[in-house]
Amino acid sequence: MLCLLCFYGEPHHQLLTHSEVAEYLGISEAEVDQLNPPLDGTAHASSEIPYVRIGDTTYFPVKAIDKWLSEIQAFSVE
Repeated sequence: MLCLLCFYGEPHHQLLTHSEVAEYLGISEAEVDQLNPPLDGTAHASSEIPYVRIGDTTYFPVKAIDKWLSEIQAFSVE
C-alpha cells in the first residue's frame, strides 16, 4: 500500500480520495461515509467533513481536513 505521507508528515497531493481520507484520519471508510454528506444532499452529518465534488467523485482537501480537525468539538455519529 502506498504511504500517503512523505517527509515531514505531509501528504504529497492536496485532494484525497475516499479511501485515502479514511487512511489519513485513521478511520474506516464506513466511518468516513457517516461524516460525508450523501450524494443526493438530503441529510447532513452533525459535523460535515470538508469536501469538493468534481463530477460524481468526492475529494477531500488535506488543508481543509486539517483545519476542520483543529476546529471541531467532540461529537457522536450514530
